[in-house]
Amino acid sequence: MKRNPYGRGDYYLLSGSGYRRDPLTGCFTFHPGVDLYGIAKQICALSAGRVLYAGEGQGEREGYGLCAEILGTDQCRILYAGLSILLITEGEWVERGQKIGYEGMMPK
Repeated sequence: MKRNPYGRGDYYLLSGSGYRRDPLTGCFTFHPGVDLYGIAKQICALSAGRVLYAGEGQGEREGYGLCAEILGTDQCRILYAGLSILLITEGEWVERGQKIGYEGMMPK
């Protein structure tokens, strides 16, 4: 258990970025993100920005369950996946540290 650097509770680091075995195919594929795990904790925006997507994962976001993608002021796109509740909508502006949802479970 580690302390969240953004001051929003404790979490487990499940995996970092890099090559790993895909749980569905068994093949090694590149994973560009970092997976954190907590239980029913609130999720807060890492930076201010515009909500590009908020809803059940479809298209390029398929397999992520309920998710949100935010384009930060630094032009970095952050995908928050496996949420149980979303508190934001597409097109909305969010501030750094604003509560955007609650942790849930990933479908895979």
